[in-house]
Amino acid sequence: MEVIHRSQILNAPYNPRKITGDAKRRLRESLSKLGMLAPITWNKRSGFIVGGHQRIQAMDALNGTKDYSLHVASVDLDDSQEREANVLLNNSAAQGDWDLTALQSLLSDGAETLDVEAMGFTNADIWGMFGTSQDEAGAVDAGIDQLTASLLDADKEAAEYKPDTDDFYIVLVGRDTEQIDRFLEAAKLDKNERYHDIRTIAEAMGIDLE
Repeated sequence: MEVIHRSQILNAPYNPRKITGDAKRRLRESLSKLGMLAPITWNKRSGFIVGGHQRIQAMDALNGTKDYSLHVASVDLDDSQEREANVLLNNSAAQGDWDLTALQSLLSDGAETLDVEAMGFTNADIWGMFGTSQDEAGAVDAGIDQLTASLLDADKEAAEYKPDTDDFYIVLVGRDTEQIDRFLEAAKLDKNERYHDIRTIAEAMGIDLE
């Protein structure tokens, strides 16, 4: 470990990693709340970042300048070793995976105090991992049950609805509430209602489902 100035840290031009705008925002928010947590890995021989390109960009944004110093994990690698280490540090195939039961228990036990966004998750991530075992999923299930009941009641051809499997509905996920509201408004759907008959959406989009 050593302390160096930000100006000594260079982005590796070959770095194969990329990040979305939303993931950048989540990373900045997590770093702002929790700090760096793990140091940037920096190759003193080349000056290139070996691991931590996205974190250093987030730190630049949070500091509003590149005029600062930080602790780094300093290594001394040749070109081939540096590239191998760059991929290894970011390679999910060489890392562990979530024990979903343990993760669910951790999140449930700390439901009132833990910030899942600080962990880097969105509600969509939680839904994707846990499905109906989460409160969000339970709310979706209740909404689907209510919508299905209303469809069956409104449509005398009840036989066309067969909600006996998980295949009769889909979940659409937006970037944020504003994006979802714009979609619903464009489709001329009630923004206060989150459960809609697909035929209504198809009609708004000019799609014939018959």
